[in-house]
Amino acid sequence: MPFLFFFSHVFNFFNFVYYDFFISFELTFLLSLCFLVKFPVYFLHVWLPKVHVEAPTSTRMVLAGVILKLGGAGLYRISKSLNFFGFELLIFFSLVGMVFCSFICMFQSDCKSLAAYSSVCHIGFVLLSEISMLYYGKSIALVMILSHGYTSVLIFYFIGEFYHIARSRLIYYLRGYFSINLLFCLIFCLTMVSNFGFPSSISFFSEYLMLN
Repeated sequence: MPFLFFFSHVFNFFNFVYYDFFISFELTFLLSLCFLVKFPVYFLHVWLPKVHVEAPTSTRMVLAGVILKLGGAGLYRISKSLNFFGFELLIFFSLVGMVFCSFICMFQSDCKSLAAYSSVCHIGFVLLSEISMLYYGKSIALVMILSHGYTSVLIFYFIGEFYHIARSRLIYYLRGYFSINLLFCLIFCLTMVSNFGFPSSISFFSEYLMLN
């Protein structure tokens, strides 16, 4: 946030999104690195799974729904400069992050770690849309940020409730808890379905528009 505050006073915060401008490579690299760590993009995501595993439920909800989205807002503000510097490198990070994190999610047995790596995978999708040359790509990225904020908050809330009752984060115990609490099972499954972009969900529309 201090970097975003500094940047908003050096440049016209409300107008430079809509006009072309050019800043130095050093400043662009510094700002983009700060926002990519906050986002976080793959290769800079090491802190996120550890925080999600150790933090309490309320902290995870604020982290997933608000704090991580500040990095996306910062990248959105400097997106025109990213068209000049490091464009191909960010595309590489986005694609590698989506592929690698998808495979990592397949082998996770911890609910919190699975949700954390799933967030990194979605963030790669958002970054790929934000750095696109097209104007509507940035608008779609904002929709994806909002949709991921809603679903991730619900996912971490339900994982926290499951942990407080079962005292375990293992996915294998979810089946037994679902059998005794059908309402929890229904809402949790609807949230997960919305997270992976089921048709009629807000995630589906944003991802579909991005792919087209």
